[in-house]
Amino acid sequence: MKRGIWDEMGRIQGQMDRLFEDFFTTERPRFLGGPKGLAGSAGKLEMPKADIWETKNEIRAEIGLPGIDKNDIKANIASGRLEVSAEKKKEKKEDKRGMLRMERSYSCYYRSFPLPQGADTAMADAKYENGALRIKIPKKGLPQGRPTHIEVK
Repeated sequence: MKRGIWDEMGRIQGQMDRLFEDFFTTERPRFLGGPKGLAGSAGKLEMPKADIWETKNEIRAEIGLPGIDKNDIKANIASGRLEVSAEKKKEKKEDKRGMLRMERSYSCYYRSFPLPQGADTAMADAKYENGALRIKIPKKGLPQGRPTHIEVK
């Protein structure tokens, strides 16, 4: 099957998106000089694992976000892309014999995926349970509209 120029451009755009996300989310081991990109000591920017597939009637996504509170997850559709972000904050305090110790960690998660033409973004549905965010976006034949916020249930 011969691919058209636009298919090839879409493939190249996907590769560039992955390279860009890797730059901002990947950390080097300390023995190689520490963090690279924007992932560093201020917090950790992570790219959660995701499965995305298309059926005859809908687009589905399942994104692994274990240990995240549902209220800290944001899912949006804008400019023909599904964007998912989340924050994980953890704070631990210990008070033993007058000694106070506080440990904090902060992680940020972000993924963005292009949506195929015909996605009915106004009817998108998201549900978070057992550490996985499941998103369903029905298909329709109309062009994509304005940015849409998806409520996570």
